[in-house]
Amino acid sequence: MKKSSLKKTLLTSTMAFALAVGTAVPAFAAPLDNGDQGSIIGDQATADNLENQYTDQEYVPADGTSSITGAKTEVGVFSRLGQIKVSVPTKVALALTSAGGPISGPDARTNASTTDQVASDTTPAVKRSGSGYGIENLGGMPIKVSKVDVTVDQHFGLLNTAATSSTAAPSGKKAGLALILEPVANAAEGTSGSATQILKATQNVTWTIGRATEQGETVTPTVMGIAIKGTNSQLDGSIGTEAVKATKALDITYTIGL
Repeated sequence: MKKSSLKKTLLTSTMAFALAVGTAVPAFAAPLDNGDQGSIIGDQATADNLENQYTDQEYVPADGTSSITGAKTEVGVFSRLGQIKVSVPTKVALALTSAGGPISGPDARTNASTTDQVASDTTPAVKRSGSGYGIENLGGMPIKVSKVDVTVDQHFGLLNTAATSSTAAPSGKKAGLALILEPVANAAEGTSGSATQILKATQNVTWTIGRATEQGETVTPTVMGIAIKGTNSQLDGSIGTEAVKATKALDITYTIGL
């Protein structure tokens, strides 16, 4: 089998956050609730063509004998689903409160996307289903999210405490952000994890997402919905006024392994 192009023990997935100014609303409408277009990151399916490695061998008794020895079958096994393969929205937008206060972001994803993956596929087609934000496990093994890293754009800052209408923007910044990621735990689906503290540059987490399931040529990912919550300081400068023209504020990178 060909080797995976990515280590099976660890990967990082990056998602860009953009912000839109406005008052709090329940959730964004499509397409941003679908996380723009999700990216699939991870090793390729390992069901490669085995004919070059496993072929029939003919055993013939030696001259003058009526039996043979050494007729054995070597049994090879392989996984139809790659060990680590995840889908993460590449862009989402958050609405800030102009005077400072609660932000509004996409709801936690609840519906798994659908795939049309067969054994030989290296880049299976994924049709994103439903709305909301989260991480989907398309691989054949449970995975763990162990760390969250945040890289903030130069015009924004991270706050250590929740913001209110009396919280001024950090010096020289358009806004300060106090964000929390809250995963949805569902024991029946093999997902578990607790909400983060207010995000800082690096934060360790312990989130588990169960393996995907397959039936025939269809793979059903296991989804961990993640609610994006938090508050922002007063705005000091202009930013986008609608979701589709949102101003980029930060990147969040997940470290994911088996």
